[in-house]
This record gives sequence, C-alpha cells and structure tokens, in this order.
Amino acid sequence: MSHRRFLAAVACMAIALTTVFQALPARAQDATASVLAERAELDKALAVQDVTQRIALLEQFLAQHPESLLGDQAREALVRSHASIGELALKNRDPRGATEAFQRAVASAGDKIGERLFQNVIWPMPAVMARAGFRFEGIQLMRSFEERFAAEPSRLVRIGYFYVSIESPTDAVRVLERAVELAPGDAAAHSNLGTAYIISLRLDDAATAFQKAIELEPKSEFAYASLGNLRRAFGNPTDAIELYKKQLEVKPDDPESYSGLAMAYLLNDDDASASQALAHALALAPSNFRLYSQLAYFYAARGRWEKAREMVELSMKYEPRFAWTHIVAGNVLLGQKQYDRAIEVLLSAQQYGDFPTLHFELAKAYMVDDRFTEAVEELRASFDITDDGQFETRLGDVLDARSSKLDLLLERERQAVLAMPIQPTTETQYRLAESLARIAHFLSLVPDEAPVSAPPVEEEEEEPRPDIAERSVEATAPVAPTVTPQLAPPAPEEKIEEIFYTEPKASPSDGPLVYRPRRALSTPEPVAEPPAAEPEIALESEPEPEPESSREVVTAPVVEPEPSSAGRTIDPALRDQLSAAIDAFVGVDDGREAFRKMWVARQLAEKRVLLDKAEALAKQALDGVETAVALDGSVRDMPEADLAVRSAVALARAQSTLGWVMFERGERADGIELMRKAVTGATNDPEQITRLWRLGIAEQQNGNERQALDLYLQAYDPASPSAPVRKQVIEALYVKVNGSTEGLDRRLSRQ
Repeated sequence: MSHRRFLAAVACMAIALTTVFQALPARAQDATASVLAERAELDKALAVQDVTQRIALLEQFLAQHPESLLGDQAREALVRSHASIGELALKNRDPRGATEAFQRAVASAGDKIGERLFQNVIWPMPAVMARAGFRFEGIQLMRSFEERFAAEPSRLVRIGYFYVSIESPTDAVRVLERAVELAPGDAAAHSNLGTAYIISLRLDDAATAFQKAIELEPKSEFAYASLGNLRRAFGNPTDAIELYKKQLEVKPDDPESYSGLAMAYLLNDDDASASQALAHALALAPSNFRLYSQLAYFYAARGRWEKAREMVELSMKYEPRFAWTHIVAGNVLLGQKQYDRAIEVLLSAQQYGDFPTLHFELAKAYMVDDRFTEAVEELRASFDITDDGQFETRLGDVLDARSSKLDLLLERERQAVLAMPIQPTTETQYRLAESLARIAHFLSLVPDEAPVSAPPVEEEEEEPRPDIAERSVEATAPVAPTVTPQLAPPAPEEKIEEIFYTEPKASPSDGPLVYRPRRALSTPEPVAEPPAAEPEIALESEPEPEPESSREVVTAPVVEPEPSSAGRTIDPALRDQLSAAIDAFVGVDDGREAFRKMWVARQLAEKRVLLDKAEALAKQALDGVETAVALDGSVRDMPEADLAVRSAVALARAQSTLGWVMFERGERADGIELMRKAVTGATNDPEQITRLWRLGIAEQQNGNERQALDLYLQAYDPASPSAPVRKQVIEALYVKVNGSTEGLDRRLSRQ
C-alpha cells in the first residue's frame, strides 16, 4: 500500500516538473519579446525627425513603460529633444522660448540625473544661452537649475564654475560657499571658491581659499598659480615665483604658470629669467592676450612707452575687446604727450567695460589735457563724495568701497584683473584728481543764485575749455538769500590705511548684472555733529534705499548775504573744505599750476564765492604765464604753437580770468579794461569766442549795451550748438538798442 503511494507521489512530481520546465522557456520567450517590442517602439520614436512628434512619442513611451530597462535612454533622448528646441529658439533670437524649452528639458530628466546627462546636456544649456548673447537669461536659467542640485557638492562646483566663467561673482560665491559647506574636504570646491572671491574682489579671502585647496590636495591643478598671482598682485614677486614653480611641478606645460613666472621675474628685475619663462609661455599659448596686456601695463608703469605700445598691439590683435588693453593704450599715448588721441582711445574703451578704474583713467586723461570740467564729469560718473570729502564707489558691481584716496580705492580692480602691484598713474595725478573732484563737489553744495532776466548761455561745443557757464544780464536783479547745508568739519587725515571686506546684501535678481554708478542725493542733508572717526578705507554693504517720499527734508536756516568783495557768504565749514581742496589742487609744483589756477578762479567767479582767493589765484596765474608756457605743447589745445603764440594765448586767458574776477568783486572798470586787453591779443586762440562773450556780459551789466551787442555778434557762430540760445540773447538786446530786428539776420549770418 505504501509502495503504491510512493509511486503515485513520484509520478505527480514528475508531471509537475515537466510542466514547470515547459513553462520556463515560454516565459523567457515572452520577456525577450517584450524588450524587443520596447526597443522597436523607442527606435521608432527616435527616428522621427519632427522634434515635437518625437517628444510626444517619448513621453508616451515613458508613461506606458515606467519600469522599462530602456527608460534612462528614453529620458535622455527626451531631454535632448527639448534642448534642441531651445537651441533653435536661440538661433531665432528668442531667449524666452529657449528658457522655457531648457526648463522643460530639466523637468523631463526624472528624479535621478546621471553624470553624463548633467555634464553633456543640462549644464551646457545656460552656457549656450550666454554664448548666444543672452548673458542675463543664461544666469537666470542656471539659477533655476540650482535647487535640483542643492545637495550635490560636485555639481554645485560645476554650476559655480559657470558663474565664474560668465563673471557673475555674487552667484559664484553663493553656490561655491554652499559646495564647500557640504564638502569641506573637496579641494576643487575651495579652489573654485578662490576664483569666485577674486572676481568678487575679495582678494584676501581668495588667498585663504587657495591655500586651503593646496592643503587638501598638494597636487592641485591650478591653486598654486592662482595664489602666486595674488602674491604678485600684493607686491611679493619672490613668493609668487616659488608658487609658480610648484605649479609647474604639477603641470609642467601650464602656460599660465609660465606667464605668471615671467611677470614675477620682471617685477624682480631678473630680465634673463623672465625671457626664458616668457618664451615657454608664448610657445604654449602664443595668443595669450592677457599676458600681452600685463606686459604692456608693466612697461607703461616703467615708462617704456614704445615697448608698451608693441605689447598693446599684440594684445589687440588677439582680443580687441579687453578694456584693460585700451587703458594701457591710453596711458602710452599720455606718456607720449598725444593727449587728444589718449582721450579718444579711453572713450572707445567704454564700449567694452564700465567700471571705476576706466572712468578714473579717462578723467585723468582729461585732467592732463587741462580739460578740468570734463574730468570732473567723468569722475562724477563713477564716484560719489561724502560731505567730508571721502570717495565712494562700487567695485565690480559687487563691493561698495569708501576711501579718502582714489589709488587705494581702485587698486583691487587692477590687482584682480592684472595681478600688478605697479601702475603708470603717479601719486601726484591721484592727489590732483582727488582735489579736483572735491572742489567741484563742494562748489556744488553752494546754492545757485536767483536767475537773472536774460537766459544763461551755453558754451560753444567747439571751444575745448568751456570752464564757465556765462551769464548774460539785461538788468540787475536782487540776489537770492544763500542757503548752505551745515557740514561737518573736515575729517582728520588717518595715518594708517585699513581695509575691510564685507559682502553687499545681494545683487538684484530682476535686472541685468551691469555696473551702474550710485548717485548721491542732489540736496545734501545737514549733519548735526561730526561723524565718529572711521578708517580711511571701509568696504560696506549698501543700505536699502529709502523711498523718496519718506525722506524728511531739513533745510538750514537762511543766511542773508552780506555785500563783500569776497563774494557770497557760505557756511564756514564748507568754506574751509573748499579752500583746502583748492590749495591741494593748485599747490603741486609741476609747472602747470597757472592753468589750474585760472580754472579754479573762473569756477569761484561763476559761483561768486571766495572771490578774494579767486583774485589771488588769477594774479598768480598771470605772473606765472612765462613759466607755464616754456615747454613745447604746454598749451594743450594748441600743441603745435610756438613760444610766442603760447605766451600770447596764455596771457590773454589769464587777463580775461583776472578781469572777470575783478568785475565780480565790484572792481568793474578795472575788470572790464583787463578783459578788453584780453580780446585784443591772441585772436587765433580757440577760447577767443568765450572771452568776447564774457566781455559782452560785463559790458551789458555795466550799461554799455551797444558795445555788448557788438561783442555778442562777434562771438556768435550760427553753426554752434549754442547758437539758438545765444540768438535769443542777441535778439532781445538788438531790439532794445535798435527798436526792431531789422538787419539782425544779416549781421547774424555775417554777410
């Protein structure tokens, strides 16, 4: 019985095994068929040329086969298809459409994004957009990607590198600081953060980051060279040389290390070693325009103008849009006394950059060319001045800075870009620019007088020295009371310069990342007490702007003007600050004091303040004419004039200036007599028209209306931009003198 049961059990088992083994091949055959079917379906979708249809088929495939082994391939194809739509939109100059397509691409990538997909497709999308000319949109797109990778330090490093390469410093620092926080042992994160700090002008922080990268990875790919650049920028070429050599041990054929080594040797006056390093650098990278620019800057700083010009030409051959090369070119032309050409070059550089150093360099060129009014306007384009004479600006659109000295304020831009501790601008030029800007600033705090009956007259465009906005007066009018802000006394000069680095609150996320100079309030608010002592340089966050409507406007008590030969009464603190700035500006013994004194005297006469000082300056300028014109080219707007012509021109300008000041002081007869002498000499002087018009104003105010009319007509140029305004003045006086306008058109056309 038991034997039969055993046989039955064996038989059942055999039947079962036979059934199982028959089912296995069938199931394997079904799975293979399914994969092959999916493969065919995916291949069919990929073969569709129309991108929109292909995207629809790929999305359908992923929805129907969520667990398919081909899912990653399908998702990558879907991402690439959306990306191709974005690239097409860029070609059609449609950044919004491109952004939407790229964002759909990332959204379709799934929760887990592989390295190949990130590296080859997703990360390049913002870079492609930026290269197409949509830098801001590229930045915005990358910002939209950040959240997806916020916990992945290696990918944050890549994102940070994008921001560095596109020079978006605040974004670069934010992302790379997060990467370092997540992966403090990642040398690449620290190294890239160092580069982000450089473009943020946080140079000390950059040095710390590169040093940390070296500690974590002694064979760091570029940290030694980057740290060497900073050592060189800070004026320590010896340490820089050792760092460059260490980098070359890691990367024997690194052109940047050889470039840095060459510059460091030059700074150490080791020309032989510099030549060897330079040969290596140029053999490895013959089109390195930055190296040529650094060489040009070095030679310009050493006064080797021809060598500097040669390097400038090489740099521009490979990259004509680098603003710093144009800065060097401008300095070379200044060194070669080609002042007008230098100004042209620096003006053209503004299409390639907009930063404080560039504005200063152009202002310096104007100042060297005695075009002081234009120099002031250029300084105002980038610098604000506090009521105690400190300069404020924003460096690199990321760092607010304040200092009493322009060279200390600007040096970070040069150090970060060129890694140069020397420069062609002299200390004297910096001090002159500072005092010039302060003169203009403190004069701007003096309220204008009430307008007189005749309209003010603009200067002729062709006149290269329009230093005064001249007034034409038909009848005397009461002088408006002088209102002066209560200013703090001048801050004592600090002996030690201190530097503080702090990050601004944030860069605007809703506008282009383009430098825009901050402007001071047009009406300064009074200061009740002197501010607390501050370091001479302070970098600070810019406060949130207060709404205009919420500002409380406080006006100082009205000060009634007292008739005085010294001119209008102004606040004593303002007077002292203005006088100190003037003394600094005219006190430099460089042979050109006379020209600066004439300009200052005219500015004071125009505002009718410190007229006693204005007269003293004008007399000193008159006495100094012979010395001022001794050298060829000393009269800047007449560079080819011989000594006799230069003497006549400078004498006429000085006489006119002194006569105008004397007239404003109430010495009308003597002033007019001197101004008449000025218009009889140097009639070929470009400023002759200004002198004629100014004398006309004086004659009219003195009651000599017919003489004034004749002078106005002599000074009238129908081709001048100021002709319409001057014509109104002339017409009003002509009718008053002659009773009608009959014959006026003929005289205006000089027929």
